Amino acid sequence: MDRIHIFLASDDNYAQHSGVVLASLLANHNAGGLPLAIHYLDGGLSAVNRDKISNIVENCANAELIFHEMSGEFRELKTDRYITHATYYRLKIDSLAGNDVCKAIYLDTDVLVFGDIEEIWNIDIAGYAIGAVEDAGLRDIMPKLKKQLKMPQDSRYFNSGVLLLNLNYWREQAVGDRVMAFLHTCPRDLPHHDQDALNATLWQETLFIDPKWNVHKEVYHNYYLPDRRSRLSDAFINAVHHPAIVHYTGKIKPWHYDCGLPHVKEYYKYLACTPWAGYRPTGRSWNGLRRKLGWLLKRLLFK
Repeated sequence: MDRIHIFLASDDNYAQHSGVVLASLLANHNAGGLPLAIHYLDGGLSAVNRDKISNIVENCANAELIFHEMSGEFRELKTDRYITHATYYRLKIDSLAGNDVCKAIYLDTDVLVFGDIEEIWNIDIAGYAIGAVEDAGLRDIMPKLKKQLKMPQDSRYFNSGVLLLNLNYWREQAVGDRVMAFLHTCPRDLPHHDQDALNATLWQETLFIDPKWNVHKEVYHNYYLPDRRSRLSDAFINAVHHPAIVHYTGKIKPWHYDCGLPHVKEYYKYLACTPWAGYRPTGRSWNGLRRKLGWLLKRLLFK
């Protein structure tokens, strides 16, 4: 039987949040739809957290959880305070999936899934390496960034937090090897790590899909500022109102006290369906409260 193959990657730092991703994914997938094969790229989960992740999936009759041990991979590549080696694990999905799997979906561990994942699975990406959503941010640095990446200025740059991968294409065109070659030769000061490498390698091989599949922070930032809303296409504006996946890019996440972005309540709704139920944000401060109130005020005034 056909299955939807979904990959996500984490270490202990994001174990709880990956659990919320899984809870939202499972809650919104039609029980009568295709079964899910959930591949967890384990970058060093503790035994306790691995059991918690397993607990989320084991009661779902329509899903199977498969762990792939990844600890120790990609240690030569750049990381920082917010990006760990786990971000690079997706570059091995074509080999981890097995040669009989021709397609996969990759999800970052700071997303919430509101739509049925089978809808994005059914997108035809024949002839493309990936399906992805155009990045709505980075406008001020984009000319310099594209020059660094040797991309034409009129090319489109995607956000890599949600990807539909054509694995047959990856194998035939050695996509993983090409991205790795770029990572080993690119400037060390590239701001977005493997996202930049993927764009530099695949800008001509990407199918741009409906923005509702990756409504990231920059979309909301543009939408809730009247002088910037004109930057958004009708498709992006519709995605704000009807998101299928919300992606909390940037430093402020829904599990932080000062997050004023939309759908934070839904994070805690799905958290309550996991073994981490009961967690509450910490780190309250006046600066954090001001940031949160600023977002809430923009959302109230500029709907």
